[in-house]
Amino acid sequence: MTEYFVQLWNYLSDAHFDGSDKIAPAMPRVPAGAQTIQIVRSVTPKTLTKKGETGILEAYRRAIHNAKDFLYLENQYLTNKSVANALRNALKDRPELQLTLLLNENPNVPSYRQRQNDRLKRLGLDLRHALIDHPRIGVFTLWSKGLEAGKIRLQRCYIHSKVGIVDDTWATIGSANLDGPSLNAAEEFKLFVNPKKHRSMELNAVLLDIDTAVCGEVKRFRRSLWREYLEVSGRILSGPRPAGGWLGLWKKIAADNVTSLKGCDPTMNGRILPYGAEANVKKQLETFGIPIDQLDVVAEPLLPPLGQKA
Repeated sequence: MTEYFVQLWNYLSDAHFDGSDKIAPAMPRVPAGAQTIQIVRSVTPKTLTKKGETGILEAYRRAIHNAKDFLYLENQYLTNKSVANALRNALKDRPELQLTLLLNENPNVPSYRQRQNDRLKRLGLDLRHALIDHPRIGVFTLWSKGLEAGKIRLQRCYIHSKVGIVDDTWATIGSANLDGPSLNAAEEFKLFVNPKKHRSMELNAVLLDIDTAVCGEVKRFRRSLWREYLEVSGRILSGPRPAGGWLGLWKKIAADNVTSLKGCDPTMNGRILPYGAEANVKKQLETFGIPIDQLDVVAEPLLPPLGQKA
């Protein structure tokens, strides 16, 4: 990562400042450990290299192609066509594979909501229904909860993380969204720019646990992350695959939360709800039959007030 920073700094120094403030790489010697880690990058064409790099996209595509049991993707966006096609093909080829997605219903790029919903349709999801009805795919959103004036207070959390976990043997975390600019080409903005010339500079770390008995860091990472979101014991998340798969656990918690929020004494166990295709928080909750008059629902700042159309 230090080397990448130095490369970027020196590239800009040459491009704009005649190389006057270039810095020499100072690579510290770090003892090797037991964990296998790969650093992958997205690089803008005609900068550090002529063609740039699409290493992060290729890492995702390989992991998706090799997935056997479950795929978990947590990301700010899911608009990239190559990723959506890879997911679709993997689900088609392996009937036992499950896909869990944690996404924003209202991305902060205006055109992305429709594009993301189109990608979800491409996966075979019917956006007219709760996106936990599909037998092998579940799409969820993240919420914070509290108590305000005797009412449960709900506020949707805007996801900015970029995480992927596959089969407890592969994981990635870094700066790359699952959209065109972060991975290969800015197809989302092709009406305004040449997509192939617009690729962001991104960096992701990939953890590989080929022999989980030796390291097991990917499993520990999943367990820690899901324990925060699902609020279940570490014993459940560390144990064997549940009868309905890990997706079944996510679906049950989300469905139980919907049922509870519809009741006379609403509450939430865990911080997830199903994804809704509506553009307004009020409409999304009402889609699941949740009466918001008995809740304190915080409106999203970039969207119209709860009572107005989005």
